[in-house]
Amino acid sequence: MKSVFLLLFFIVTTDIVTAQDCNCQEDFEFVVNYYEENLPGFMDNVTESNREDYIELKNELFDLSQVYCKDQDLCFKTLLIYVEFFKDNHSSIYANGSVNVDESNAEEVNQFLLSESFKRCEIVKDYISTSGNPIKEIENTYRTKDAAYTVAIVKNENTFRDYVGIITDSKTPLWQQGQVKFELKKVGEDTYDMFLYMRDHSLRYYKNVKLVDGVLNDSWYNVNLDELKSYNIDIASNGLTFEELSEEVNYMYLPTFDGSWYDDISRFYQKHDATIKAKSYLIIDVRNNGGGSDACASHLLQYMYTKPFQSDEVEVFATVENIRKSSEWYEEMKEDTLNFSRDFLEGFAEEIATMRSEPSFQEAQEN
Repeated sequence: MKSVFLLLFFIVTTDIVTAQDCNCQEDFEFVVNYYEENLPGFMDNVTESNREDYIELKNELFDLSQVYCKDQDLCFKTLLIYVEFFKDNHSSIYANGSVNVDESNAEEVNQFLLSESFKRCEIVKDYISTSGNPIKEIENTYRTKDAAYTVAIVKNENTFRDYVGIITDSKTPLWQQGQVKFELKKVGEDTYDMFLYMRDHSLRYYKNVKLVDGVLNDSWYNVNLDELKSYNIDIASNGLTFEELSEEVNYMYLPTFDGSWYDDISRFYQKHDATIKAKSYLIIDVRNNGGGSDACASHLLQYMYTKPFQSDEVEVFATVENIRKSSEWYEEMKEDTLNFSRDFLEGFAEEIATMRSEPSFQEAQEN
């Protein structure tokens, strides 16, 4: 099967090749089957209480996939809406073909301006400036904090949107006046689903984007604001941080638990372990931490629990594709001896062996 999409799971990655003739119906059926067969949380997301809603959504999107069979952008949006039904932070879908352009290189810029990604970008020529509206209204003019983009948000409806953000000024040559930078679908009070076109015009989808005091999605600021202040917490930190706040209180900031930080985080714990245990209180700051490897966080348990405790069993979804991807990751991790210890690799190998021993996997292999 051919397509223009890249599907990413918690333990599954599947490339689908670019093709001129995009059969959106086949793409949609592939993504649905892939999720239903491999998503670990599928059975938790689709239950008796919402199964009818799920089937209704799936049927509606299947019908759209037939309508948008030859339109790559609209087809991709259809798949995005299906994927986001699960609200799963460990699975996502991206359009293939993202490019890096050296904006100081005139030849690369000109080549990009001749590309299909640039040419397909929607242009809105006739619209009324909205910068004079009350700040609480979505129809206004906004800019990014670095002023790289300024957009006017205006009403412009279709199946996927109620509003568009139109470029009125751009500091990058990859975007020009009149092009649609993002699309918004109203889903609640001051709440929108957003299709955002990135710097290279690749597409991302964000659910439940908020408009708060003139700030949209914490990154687009009403041009009439005196202060460009984020409504999320800004943390000024150079990385892993440890401080002794008083005779009784220690503080640590962990910006990530990403597996590539394993060695740095392990040495961080080891360096401060004695000081932490010598005091009664520890503040563990994980604001803006996006998660990552259990191995990077598990050491914290001994600080949270001073008495013996029993941790939960972790369930792993054993499918042919999940096992294939886990095995691929294992081979990659074996080469990274800095961040992945022998004990960690042995445990991961044991997990893969357990998955392979499951009757459902054995049955799938026989078929």
